[in-house]
Amino acid sequence: MLHPVKHALLCLSIGAVWLLPAGGQECQQTAQSQIETVLDKSTNRILLREVVDDFGEEGNRILVQIASDQGQPAKRRGAAIGLLGEHRSDGGKKLLLQLLNEHSTMCVAINALQWYRTPDLVPLFMGLLDDRHSCGNIVRFSIGGGAQEKDKETEVFVSDEAVGALERSTGIRLERENDLFVIGHRATQPWKDWWNENRTVFAADPSRFVASQVGDEKRSVNYPCSVQ
Repeated sequence: MLHPVKHALLCLSIGAVWLLPAGGQECQQTAQSQIETVLDKSTNRILLREVVDDFGEEGNRILVQIASDQGQPAKRRGAAIGLLGEHRSDGGKKLLLQLLNEHSTMCVAINALQWYRTPDLVPLFMGLLDDRHSCGNIVRFSIGGGAQEKDKETEVFVSDEAVGALERSTGIRLERENDLFVIGHRATQPWKDWWNENRTVFAADPSRFVASQVGDEKRSVNYPCSVQ
């Protein structure tokens, strides 16, 4: 597969004045092919993110298109939905809010939305604290615990994901024990109490309750498929 940087240079080099429309279309098709390939074959989130980033706004558009298409292979679509939050595009957020209403995509949509850290999402996550739809299972592996220790599996609910999203969005942690295998599931009551205590203040100044984006790198925007 052609390296993204080299490909970007190639896309620009073929864009001679008399070939701009065809060159641009070819570049867009290649961008979609490369993004689909890496979504299918890699689980490395850094690589996934960089490949999409290398195509700038075109990459974001393709990512939203794949994530919204129910006809896409499940792995490819799931990977695309998961990446939407890390790119934080307006189109991605709009789609994620729609996917939040579908049980099949609800859990991955919550995980992606928490990257946005915007005030409007806090009440939305609060509304999911009683949702017991399953997001799958996780397993704790016992290492050096002796023969008596066994791997333990527990089911993860939408409410567990909502608590995690609230922690990232607000920068607040209310649980005494952050271990699904000790308390069974993420503690939702502390968040309900917090919401009751802060609802009025939140309505007056919601920005006070949203964590900053410190530590989230600001990526440059490239346009290898644009006419310019």
